[in-house]
Amino acid sequence: MSNYSKLEIVLAAKDISEGAFRSFKGRVTAVGQVLTSFGTLSTTIFAGTAATAAYRFTEAASDMQETVSKAETIFGAQAAAVKAWEDDSDRAMGYQRRRQSTR
Repeated sequence: MSNYSKLEIVLAAKDISEGAFRSFKGRVTAVGQVLTSFGTLSTTIFAGTAATAAYRFTEAASDMQETVSKAETIFGAQAAAVKAWEDDSDRAMGYQRRRQSTR
């Protein structure tokens, strides 16, 4: 076999292997892009869910504080007596209370 034939074989093998590597590289790049998109989407969904939960919690705490403030304004000096009556009524009806710190 002449050197020219050997060179042709080497060049043909090089062309075939370069094509295979380019194809493999393209597939790996595509998988990487899909994983990146998935990561971005997951982060966005998590952040949106966390922000929504934080907003709802803040709204609920604000509503509770507003209700307590209104009760204190309406009942004035008798607010403590109304609060005691509320606690006794809950126990009498079998409700358990979860204490919330309002101050």
